[in-house]
Amino acid sequence: MITEMADFVFIFCLAGLLILLFCWSFKFLPQERWQIFGTIPRNKRLDGTWNGVNFTYYGLLTANACILATMLLFLLLASAGMRTSIIFFVTAMVFSICVPASRLIARWVEDKPFTSSVGGAFFVGLLLIPFLLLLIQSLVEPYLMKSWSGVQLPVMTVLAAIGIAYAFGEGIGRLACISFGCCYGKPVTELTPFWQKFMKRFCFIYYGSTKKISYADGLDGKRIVPVPAFTVLICCLTGLTGIALFLNDRQPEAFLLTVWITQIWRVVSEFLRADYRGNGKITKYQIMAAIGAIYAVGLTFIFRDAVATNCDIILGLTALWNPAIILLFQVLWLAIFFYSGKSKVTEAILSFHVIKKHI
Repeated sequence: MITEMADFVFIFCLAGLLILLFCWSFKFLPQERWQIFGTIPRNKRLDGTWNGVNFTYYGLLTANACILATMLLFLLLASAGMRTSIIFFVTAMVFSICVPASRLIARWVEDKPFTSSVGGAFFVGLLLIPFLLLLIQSLVEPYLMKSWSGVQLPVMTVLAAIGIAYAFGEGIGRLACISFGCCYGKPVTELTPFWQKFMKRFCFIYYGSTKKISYADGLDGKRIVPVPAFTVLICCLTGLTGIALFLNDRQPEAFLLTVWITQIWRVVSEFLRADYRGNGKITKYQIMAAIGAIYAVGLTFIFRDAVATNCDIILGLTALWNPAIILLFQVLWLAIFFYSGKSKVTEAILSFHVIKKHI
């Protein structure tokens, strides 16, 4: 009874915080003021001004999304009784596969060196991680792992946790897209009259010449289908449902739900987007998402019995509340922020002066 109440309180509090975040984000992030987080002077110009390096809210929000996803991954695996050393090993494996894949897949599809794709990274991770987990089990299980009800490594439990973490990372990460003005939908005027009337109540209007929607397609100031907002809501609601299933020892269902809904929505949402997604009416991202959804069904059948039982959210929260772990997450947040937040498509010119009346 106590465990069930703790599960409910955790999910309820998480949902409440997300609702507050989304209400603020959908209202303010499309505005011009919420793209550049700060600027650092780099070198002085001949006219006395300075060239500046911009750091963006895109980087800040991306770092927030990545850390929340990583914390949820750690929390869920710890609640399933997995050792901290193995959780770190799994987390490092996920990052080492998905971070390079996000750049490589985007470069392959869009032919742009400074673009990344979360969907592409998830597709590569979904293909490789299950079998790497089996490799880890065969190599280190005798030394580091314990048994979960006769199963040396609950592969499905790990996959379910990764699926839930991905759903939240994909969802909250789209707030960064709203700030930067990327991953944008079609103009409302391109829809049928019925959908135009419906979307006018929920559309986004982006402002600012430095937002991608402006310099790529000239759509700033126009009513736009809020595709990133739909992604935020769908993915995070899926993630919350996945957590409830996970904590009730229904990890196969949690994994299949999170993968299917996020990937089916990716297929559908591509038809509503106006930004460049590669050539062809059916994009490579849609093909990868469809393959990933089908592949997830096969993984569910293969690993459906490799699950942990008696998950305890209190155990996970206790493991997470550790100074060393919190410090590690802070360092990781800074690394992601500087990696993704340093703007490569904008610059600044700064000037400084003394306020004499304040001397």
